[in-house]
Amino acid sequence: MKNSSIIPSQPIFANIISGCLKANKLEKAWEVFDTMRLSYHQPDEVSYTLMLHACAKMEEHYGFQPDKITYNTLLTACSRKKDLSQARNILNVMWNDMKEKGADSLLAPDEQTFTNLLWCYASYQPTRSTNKTSEATGSSTALTTTECLMPTEIPRKRSDVAKEARWLFKLAVSHNIQVTTALLNAYLTVHISQKQPTEAVNIYTKMFDKFAVKKDGFTFSQMLEYCYKQKDGVLAWKVWEDYQTFLESKNQEFGIKENVEESIMEKKARQARKEAAAIREGWADQQQRELCITMANTLAR
Repeated sequence: MKNSSIIPSQPIFANIISGCLKANKLEKAWEVFDTMRLSYHQPDEVSYTLMLHACAKMEEHYGFQPDKITYNTLLTACSRKKDLSQARNILNVMWNDMKEKGADSLLAPDEQTFTNLLWCYASYQPTRSTNKTSEATGSSTALTTTECLMPTEIPRKRSDVAKEARWLFKLAVSHNIQVTTALLNAYLTVHISQKQPTEAVNIYTKMFDKFAVKKDGFTFSQMLEYCYKQKDGVLAWKVWEDYQTFLESKNQEFGIKENVEESIMEKKARQARKEAAAIREGWADQQQRELCITMANTLAR
């Protein structure tokens, strides 16, 4: 296909993958999926559903069970595709596996599971046709379960999406899931994207302190975007001051210590650690410039 310069469509890839699965050529199915993903198209809902079937078949034929990393990755894909229905199915499978196998479960949800899941709630946009879509999706997946942690119907209103996300967060905390900065950022973003201003401000001002979790650059970025949309200059100044305090702490953390000499290699290693942390925590130079622009635009409204 590459040699002939023909780019197959997603349905063609889906048909090839489906044929591989019917012939029990599971490795070939994954090879085709990776070819599509890396060279041609972002996988769609049909493709991901087929690969979930592949996971189930690999367990059936080879005794192979995908672990939580596999499922957490699928949740990330659901977030990008705004596929809340499939994300809820995945959580049901993971949760039931944990209940059935206990400590031997390879799928027991962790903080990354709930972080990725909450991003699904943040990206999801409820519509009037939500229910029909969820029924069609649910019937096509191999990840159906006899017992469901989540309700069958997906939320139709933004307030219901946020309400379900709050229930999931409480569920995670009650099962001793570690509350991380990434988890709270996702939880914050759910309430911002689903237009729940009171709860969003409460998460920013109280919940990070409650769980002794530090804010990072992504936290401030989300809140400044919120302030811009809400035209809330007062809160924007508070967030900006918090952000400047955060940047000062990072400069102190990665700055040169007084009365300490360092070699060229030590300096380069320190700079490399600083750059890696800046990218990971959302305070790289480009991200700082973007926050400056957002703050200026907020004050100009």
